[in-house]
Formats: sequence, structure tokens, C-alpha cells
Amino acid sequence: MKFAMKPIIVAGLSSLLVACGGDTDVQNMSAKDLYMKASEVSAAKTAKYNFAVDATINTPQPEVGQILVKAKGALDLSALKLEANPEITFSMFNVKLPMSIDFNKQSALVDVTSLLPVVAMMAPEAAAGLETYRNKFVRFDAKKLGLPEAEASKIKTGISEIMDIALTSSLEAQASLDEALFKKEALDETAKQLGADSVVTLTMDAAQAKALDEKMNSLMQNKIEKSTSLPAEFKEGVLNGLKEAQANKDTTNSSNTKLYLKEGKALRQITNAQVTVDGNKMDIAATIDFSNYGSPKFEINPAESNIVDFNMMDAMGAAALMQ
Repeated sequence: MKFAMKPIIVAGLSSLLVACGGDTDVQNMSAKDLYMKASEVSAAKTAKYNFAVDATINTPQPEVGQILVKAKGALDLSALKLEANPEITFSMFNVKLPMSIDFNKQSALVDVTSLLPVVAMMAPEAAAGLETYRNKFVRFDAKKLGLPEAEASKIKTGISEIMDIALTSSLEAQASLDEALFKKEALDETAKQLGADSVVTLTMDAAQAKALDEKMNSLMQNKIEKSTSLPAEFKEGVLNGLKEAQANKDTTNSSNTKLYLKEGKALRQITNAQVTVDGNKMDIAATIDFSNYGSPKFEINPAESNIVDFNMMDAMGAAALMQ
């Protein structure tokens, strides 16, 4: 089973980049300026909002077929906190994976209940032990996993800086796009329902999308190489991944994105994309709604009695299952 994860991740990052806006008179702004303004404000370290995703991925593999993805969540870049409640439906099974990740506290909560049948099928001998996690949130905490404070600090610094580099590089790459790729659209019925005051589209063919990916990749590599604060292991790992992606000539994608705005803030984004990997095409249709700017609602807050800590013994057991 082979998927084009990089284009999907880039599309997801670009989607979350357009979640906020400013007070500029939108009627006097060009289509590109509207799109870029929303992106620039959402990339600020103070950006925070709720989001809801509804996506369909049609794959060429008969054994995979159509994949449905639904997710609701919240993002707070100032606190480096993310919450999501994704539900992924395959032809043969369904996975729900509620999670809350706090990068500052270096802690994550994940409800893995829906994964237990899959793991039990792959490793029947572990089925009984997995019941500990049923209907519970598993807590992955750096301190409880015995990670030295110095190492934990490096991870925190690395994650924070990599996120900042990715966001700023994406903005700079978008800014290089031709003005002609952006277009203001008439307010349609959806715009009226949402209360939008403007609609902007961005359309890229495979060559244009590839150039955007390569521009962002190059910018990220350059910033990472020049960084004097990134831990060496982060530099090496991320740079290797970026260079591998840059060398991949077998993946292309094209897309059309429609963005509904109100006072420069994104209300809804609708994206239709086609990703081709080794000649195999995947069609992706995604709608993302944004709300509660400045005061997102975080809803995952289980009682301590509903949390099971993941410890070193669990880690060793998981490693054994992977062999």
C-alpha cells in the first residue's frame, strides 16, 4: 500500500495557514493579497482557532478504495497545543483517534481504543494486555518515560523552531506565486450562508504545484542549515527528509482551492486536488471550516481515572511487536 503522504501533508499545512485575517479593507485588496493576508496572520505565533475537516480520498488501489476523513479540533500556536478528533474510514474498517498534544509540556493524550482490534489481529499474544487501554486515554509524557530534562528541552526547542521554519517558508513560497493564479469570485450561495464578504480561488497545475513544493523545500533547507539554535540531531533528521522529498521526481499534484473570507479571516476552504505517485492517481476533496478565532474550545480533558500512562515497559513491548 503506497500513499503520497508529502503532498497531503503540504496540503494540510497550507490549509491551516489560512485560518485568520486582518482588518484591511478587503474590497480594495487583490485576490493574491487577500489570500496572503489570511496566511500571514494565521502563521503568527499567537494564532488560535477551531477547525473541522471533511475529506474524501479516492485511491487507485482496489484493496484500499475510498478513504473518508473527518476531524474536529483546536489549534493554539502560542501555546504549541493541538487537539484533534479524527475519524478515518477505510473499506474494511474504521479508526477513531482522539488526541491532545501539548508540545510545551511534552505530553500527549491519545485514545487508542479503535486500534486495539487491529493490533490484536497482528499480535494475538498481546490481546489480553491491550485491554488496559480500552476506553482510556494513553498519556505519553517525556518525564514519565524517563527522558532526561536536557534531552526534553532539545526536543521542545527543535519542534518549536521547525514549526516556525515550516510556516514562514510556506508563506515565502506562496508569495512567489504568480498573481494570475489567484482570482476573486462572485459571492455564491455558500458565501451568503457563511456570511462571507469575499471569495478567492487559487488554481495550480502539476508544474506550478511542483515549483511551489520545491520552493518551500529549498527555503526550509536554507533556514535549517543556517540555524544556530536547532539541536544537531533535528537538523540532520529534517534535512535528510527534505532532501529525500526533493529527490523524489515521481510525485506530482495539482489543485484548486476556494477560500471564503470575512474581514480577511477564513471561514471555509474547499480544495480539490489530484496527486499522482508512480503513475497512480489519487483524487482528494477536502472542506475545512474555521471558527472561534482567538478563543478556541479545547474539549479533550479526561479525568485522571480515565488516563493510563505509557511507560518504558510498554515501550519495550511495543518495540517487540514491531519486530
